[in-house]
Amino acid sequence: MKIEENYIVDASPERVYSALLDPEILAGCIPGCSRFEATEDNTYEVTITVGVAMVRGDYKGSVKILEQNPPRSCVLSLEGKGGSGFITGRAKIDVIPKDGIS
Repeated sequence: MKIEENYIVDASPERVYSALLDPEILAGCIPGCSRFEATEDNTYEVTITVGVAMVRGDYKGSVKILEQNPPRSCVLSLEGKGGSGFITGRAKIDVIPKDGIS
């Protein structure tokens, strides 16, 4: 499954990138995330509730911040296990400056 979202933020790329690496802000960007705790640099233990239609489940696992290219991009990698099986995912985050904002 591919999910794509775009957001316009009235801030510099450096400020946006820095905010995305803040654990509290990053946790709020992950749908269904109820626990987000640092375990080591750029790695977090998470509990996430995900599902499609009536099939829902809680998964415990980790999120890692990879391929950092500040302030332009990074990749999030997610792995988790739960009663319904396992989940894996990757999210590429690109911070693209908008004209007039630097």
